[in-house]
Amino acid sequence: MNTGEQGRTTANGDPNGEQIAKALDIDVSKIRSNFSLLEGIHPDAIELLKDKPITSAALRLFKKAKAVRQIDMEQLMVSANNYAGAYADALIIGTPADQLARGSKAKAVLGIAHDEIVGSVRGAGGRTPLVGGNPQ
Repeated sequence: MNTGEQGRTTANGDPNGEQIAKALDIDVSKIRSNFSLLEGIHPDAIELLKDKPITSAALRLFKKAKAVRQIDMEQLMVSANNYAGAYADALIIGTPADQLARGSKAKAVLGIAHDEIVGSVRGAGGRTPLVGGNPQ
């Protein structure tokens, strides 16, 4: 993950990524979606994840959380050595509503109310359980 070029223009001045897409023979929409991948993610979380194999799906889910929760999620992912989108999704599901970004909602889990999930996380000391993680 490269955090150096976060603007809307590539390093060579290509404002919409068409030249890069053509050179790599990939769809220009993939290039454009990567332009905004880090927008809305706290700089401290980006810094701590920059050398980790985090998926773009996980980064998109980070945007659903407020800055403090993003850093908490990053720490949980590092300690679990799990950077998958599914794990980030589980962390968002366990996030209290007041720690979600404005307009964001956690995905519904069949048969379990969001308040019940958050209550079980708080009962576990406020930390989201290592769903699918590898505790060290």
